[in-house]
Amino acid sequence: FFAYIGFDQVCNLSGEVKDPVKDVPRAVMYTLMIDTAIYMLAALALAALLPYEQISTVSGFPEAFGANGWIWAERLTAIGEILVLPLVVLTSIQSQTRLMFAMANDRLVPRFFG
Repeated sequence: FFAYIGFDQVCNLSGEVKDPVKDVPRAVMYTLMIDTAIYMLAALALAALLPYEQISTVSGFPEAFGANGWIWAERLTAIGEILVLPLVVLTSIQSQTRLMFAMANDRLVPRFFG
C-alpha cells in the first residue's frame, strides 16, 4: 500500500526538479508502473507459496516462508518488514516539509512555515 502513495511524495518534491512540467508526470507514471509490476509479482509469488485462504493478513511473506520450511527466508523478510517501516515515515516527513513550504509561499498557511 505505501508504495502506491509514493507518487504523492514525487509531486510534493517537484519544487526541486529542473523541469517539473515534463519530469513530474513521467516520474508519477514510472512510479505507478514499477510499483504495480512489483506488487503483481509479489502477489503471484505469495499465491504460489500458500493457498489464498491461508495467507496471513498481518505478515504474509514471513509466515508463508515459515509454512514452507524456509526459516532463513522467514527471518529475513520479517527483519526487512521492520527495517522498511521507519523509511516510509522518513520519506513522508521529507515530503511534508516541502509541502508546508509550498503552502506558505501560496499563503495558505502562515509565512513562518516557509
